[in-house]
Amino acid sequence: MFDRLKLIINEDKLNKLKNTNVLLVGLGGVGSMTFEMLIRCGVENIIVCDYDKFELSNLNRQILSNLNNIGINKVDVAKEHALNINKNINIKCINEKIDTSLLNYKIDYIIDACDDINAKVN
Repeated sequence: MFDRLKLIINEDKLNKLKNTNVLLVGLGGVGSMTFEMLIRCGVENIIVCDYDKFELSNLNRQILSNLNNIGINKVDVAKEHALNINKNINIKCINEKIDTSLLNYKIDYIIDACDDINAKVN
């Protein structure tokens, strides 16, 4: 699956990506695109945190949204989407607002893609 990526970054760096632990907060416009790129670039350990469900207003800007998932939790749609691309992904879904308990997980990178000021502070 990642043969072309290996040509660019080599196998050692690809393995580093595979073993990186990423926390992605927010699956909206920015977060959903970021999520897509993480999956397609070989990251296999992702925690996604979003308490929201898809709405009609998401259709024009969120890559994971479509008419079939309106009313469904964003994290559940994200997990299914990721596993349809790479069965090796280890994805933890947190369907609630972020709090400091997430810092109990082993995290190498945090991506802030949320629009909630309190979540950003946490």
